[in-house]
Amino acid sequence: MSFRARLSVMFTLLVGVILWLFGTYLYVQSDRIREREFFERLDERAGHAEQVALEAQGLPLDEAERLLRSLPAVLPGEVLVVRDAQGTVVLGEASQHAEVSRSWLAQARATGSFDLAVGDRQVVVRASSDEHGHAPFYTIVSAVDEEGRMALTDLRRNILLGSLLLLLFTTLVSWLYATWVLVPVRLLVRMAGEIREPSERIVVPEGAATDELGSMATTFNDLLARIDAAFQVQRSFIANASHELRTPLTVLRGELHQAQQALAGNEEARAHLLNVEQQTVHMQDLLAQLLWLAQTQGPSERIATEEVRLDDVAERAMDRCRARYPDHSLRFSMGEEPEGLEPLVRGNAVLLTAALYNLLTNAVKYGGEQPVELHIGSVHGEVHASVGDHGRGMAPDVLARVRDLFFRAGDAAPLDGHGIGLALVDRIARVHGGRLELAAAPGGGTVATLVFPAPRTLIRA
Repeated sequence: MSFRARLSVMFTLLVGVILWLFGTYLYVQSDRIREREFFERLDERAGHAEQVALEAQGLPLDEAERLLRSLPAVLPGEVLVVRDAQGTVVLGEASQHAEVSRSWLAQARATGSFDLAVGDRQVVVRASSDEHGHAPFYTIVSAVDEEGRMALTDLRRNILLGSLLLLLFTTLVSWLYATWVLVPVRLLVRMAGEIREPSERIVVPEGAATDELGSMATTFNDLLARIDAAFQVQRSFIANASHELRTPLTVLRGELHQAQQALAGNEEARAHLLNVEQQTVHMQDLLAQLLWLAQTQGPSERIATEEVRLDDVAERAMDRCRARYPDHSLRFSMGEEPEGLEPLVRGNAVLLTAALYNLLTNAVKYGGEQPVELHIGSVHGEVHASVGDHGRGMAPDVLARVRDLFFRAGDAAPLDGHGIGLALVDRIARVHGGRLELAAAPGGGTVATLVFPAPRTLIRA
């Protein structure tokens, strides 16, 4: 779950809890008010019944009955009974009244009035004295507040519906709010993602340097500065060491060649010198790769570029490879292009030659005695330079790591190499805005393809 989603969910849950607490409080308070108001209505009915009972005591029987009938039930499920001190029903019908607890009568006698709720029914018990102030009698009135309970049901339904709608609205607002709040974070992530070199920095807007994101950007810039300083030292060391060692190695190769000519009759000594010369050549290749590696570690805009014919680069790379492996067969082919078009790319000829040379030497070393093919063509508007061999190929786990610097497969130990070649080729391709693709060749072996972008792929001559 994204941070934006978590923020929206937490905000929605918080509002939901607040709505639940407020709704519960509103419902409970409304129920209390309803119950109090209905008790007041019952008490009013009980007082009216007391007056009727007192008036009926001094009237003839038929008039008393007529007076008693003047008290019809006006509340839902109303039951009204007046009892004297002996428990005799003075007003109302005993069959309509539930059993009355003696504790209710005692409490009413002590306080004058007593009310309680029994299930859905509310009961009011009042104790009164006759006109002479003695012989108390009791008025019991009970009813069900159907209208009030229906109003509470409507209130509960409206609270639930309103809370649901408000939660949906809160979810939308919280999502929009989280999106707006995270705009600076996404901007920071985008700027960090656009950094390609440690020499670049994240731009901190004025006024934002003191907040949390500004502090994060400043800390990230400090980290980039330390990494850039370390890279500068590394690049400087590799470039200086490679450059300084190339001259003495070239002199050493010349001296070894002259020594071989001077020892024309001593084959054993010539063989030893030949081995030394081969190791010197390997060391020169290593230094050249390290120098190229140092050149490609900087920003691409620092590398001198021009329009380069990829077929010319391929020929130079093949000439170098033939000079190193004169007995191995190299084949070159080009795809059929429309008339008047040339395979031009925008790049550095030295680095492109180094990339193809490394692919060719790898194919020769790992391809056995089979020929190595180099093909140049265009596919979907992109220039492809493919080098294929017919060797044992690479396992999937090796294929996944072969671009790592100084990585060598287990079966590569007997062969000369330093684990730099494909890492260097991959970096050269990325510096030129392209990519290196590695795949298994049909029938065995490996195909390594350099792909360069379309805008400068094929340009009219």
